[in-house]
Amino acid sequence: MGNTESEHKRSKKSIDSKKQFIESRFATYYNELIKKYNELDVDSFTKIFGDELCSALWNYYSSPSEDSISLYTFVSKTEPLFETDHKIWEEIFKEPEEFIKACFLTGGIEERKDDEIFKDSIIGNMKKDGIYKFIQNECPRLSDGIREHVICSLTNTPKIVQEYTSSILTPFQMLFIKSSLNPVIYHNKEGKHNHNKWTKLFDSSSHGVSINRFETHVYDYKKPTVSIFKLTNDQIIVIALDEEWKNSTNTYGGNNTSIIQLKPKFEREDKSGGFRCNLKLKSAPMGISFGKILKIDKDFSNVHDIEVWGCGGEDDLVSQMKQKSWYKKEAEKRSKVPLPGAWDENPDKMILEMGGVKLTNERRDFDRPDDTIARKF
Repeated sequence: MGNTESEHKRSKKSIDSKKQFIESRFATYYNELIKKYNELDVDSFTKIFGDELCSALWNYYSSPSEDSISLYTFVSKTEPLFETDHKIWEEIFKEPEEFIKACFLTGGIEERKDDEIFKDSIIGNMKKDGIYKFIQNECPRLSDGIREHVICSLTNTPKIVQEYTSSILTPFQMLFIKSSLNPVIYHNKEGKHNHNKWTKLFDSSSHGVSINRFETHVYDYKKPTVSIFKLTNDQIIVIALDEEWKNSTNTYGGNNTSIIQLKPKFEREDKSGGFRCNLKLKSAPMGISFGKILKIDKDFSNVHDIEVWGCGGEDDLVSQMKQKSWYKKEAEKRSKVPLPGAWDENPDKMILEMGGVKLTNERRDFDRPDDTIARKF
């Protein structure tokens, strides 16, 4: 009984200490802002967050109605912004359109014509499920850019500039993809949002839509990859594969393998062991497929563009190069093995004769069956 009471007191003391630390931390931010702006009102909020974000954030901070934000209000309202609960963004942005607009703004990207269909699809899903549920289920780090922007504005710290370049996707589509994936697996950073740079392994704009070149540049890369396929029917699909690419008669892919369709409408499918890639082995169905969303022909005839990003570091790219160098050396060794004399003239014939089958080029030496004799089957 005494031990339980003692543990309860220690736990309460620990919670109180944490609370005091948080209050002290946010009080410091508040005091710095007061020094700079004298008070936190609508005008100062406009200067801190800019015209486009000011309205939503002021309504959040000043509810219930306040002309100037007090220390108590600032601390209580700021703390949730530093946490990872997505519900706060549904409270701040009443409509999905406002939230998506904030994603563009805080991501430092401009909306493009190619964003229209995808953006409308996302907004439609948010209206149906709610902003919170959509982020939670489909794109867990979509609000990270907004959170970072708000925190940096309040604390006067520089923002980390993100890269959203792609030869197929728009910057917003790339932001969405990077925000959809497990950061530990695909961003090589535990708990951090795409702070590392992906390495482009393949780009059809320079390599061409070629199976051989695709295999040469993508296979044997041991880390997860993000592959973007634009098909001839204008469908755009992203394959996030947490295993290396390979030709296999079996399906593969771990718990973090996902297929995300951006056009004609947003869809996502996550399934372990659901990915199939077979571009060489005729003993099994050929092509690339995953569930109902992805169907790529075995000869890439329905593929318009491809872009593949490696999610590892420089060492992983070096390892891939070493593996390919080893393959090349082994092939060169085998090519130096002496071959039978007439190999270059008729390799198929030589292979058969090496297997014990006697052949000749003279038709007269070919023993045809006697067609006059009834055959027994």
